[in-house]
Amino acid sequence: MNTESHKQVWFNPPKFWSATEKMSKQEADTLMEKVYALAEKHEFEQLRQFGFISISEVRDHDA
Repeated sequence: MNTESHKQVWFNPPKFWSATEKMSKQEADTLMEKVYALAEKHEFEQLRQFGFISISEVRDHDA
């Protein structure tokens, strides 16, 4: 059996809106750009610093 681990990034919209409610639209957009860039680079430890992001392990099982 071959088991490979992947990480899944979860975004919590209510927590995002709460975290950005006092930001300008431009600041919130810049924050999302940073989050997207970190996710694309698989920088999971840095993504964990954001309260509106969670990371989980997903395992694929091949027989």
